[in-house]
Amino acid sequence: MVTKSLNRFGDILTELQQITDIQNGQVDWDKVPYCDCPVSERGKYFLVPGDILFARTGATTGKSFLLEDEIQAVFASYLIRLRARPDIRPKFAYLFFQTPQYWQQVAAGRRGGAQPNMNAELLANIVLPVPPLSTQDKLADQLDARLAHAEKAQTAAQAQLDAIAALPGALLEQVFGGFEPPA
Repeated sequence: MVTKSLNRFGDILTELQQITDIQNGQVDWDKVPYCDCPVSERGKYFLVPGDILFARTGATTGKSFLLEDEIQAVFASYLIRLRARPDIRPKFAYLFFQTPQYWQQVAAGRRGGAQPNMNAELLANIVLPVPPLSTQDKLADQLDARLAHAEKAQTAAQAQLDAIAALPGALLEQVFGGFEPPA
């Protein structure tokens, strides 16, 4: 759990400021800045497992992150926090937010020109299919398994590409390895 020290005004908490703090579905909490958050403000901005964060502006507008771990953190104004209703599993909703259907809705709802943006009202208008909780759990489990398989395949493919990229150098070393040019 990331936390700094306590003072008489409130906790020093990690402040997740922007979606670029999130890379490849992970947050390096040691690199996220800290802020002084008065206890009176914690309820409004404090993050809990199951919260989904969205990028509000810029090239990453609509990108999301599901907080799954307990962490002493708050979010800043470049992000929108969503807490799922009781009839929606956060993991299911988060996985939907990775689909082409979601991204089509984001593209249609974005505002602005050079700096596209999205607000909570536009996010609230996203159409999310809501099957029964048991179906959401089953689908989320199946998608997690498929995504894990795809990640393993991607890692293996990258290793093969790296080996292929190293071949020309290895062949040149094999052919010319002991060669020394005349003096």
